[in-house]
Amino acid sequence: MARPGCLQTSTTKPVQVNGKEEYTVKKILDGRLFRCQLQYKVHWKRYGAAGDSWKPAASLDHASTLVKKFHRNNPEAPCKLAAMNFEFLAASF
Repeated sequence: MARPGCLQTSTTKPVQVNGKEEYTVKKILDGRLFRCQLQYKVHWKRYGAAGDSWKPAASLDHASTLVKKFHRNNPEAPCKLAAMNFEFLAASF
C-alpha cells in the first residue's frame, strides 16, 4: 500500500512494527504548531521531496533520535511543552 500522494516502487515497502506498516523516516525537516498540535515535516527514506509530509509528534516515537537531532540543530523550533499549572495562572488574574 502506497503512502497517499506518493509513488511506490519495489524498494519503497513499509516495514512491520508491532503488526503495523511503518515507513522509515530519513530526516526531520521542520516543526510547527498546527491546531494546538506539535507536528514535524518528515522526509521519508526512498521518497523524493514530493513525498515529504507533516506528521503529529506523537506518531514519531520510532524516530526520537532524529527529532532530537532536529531540535539540536534548530533550537528555535517549536517543541513539546511541559505540563503547565493553570490554577496558578488563573489565580494571578
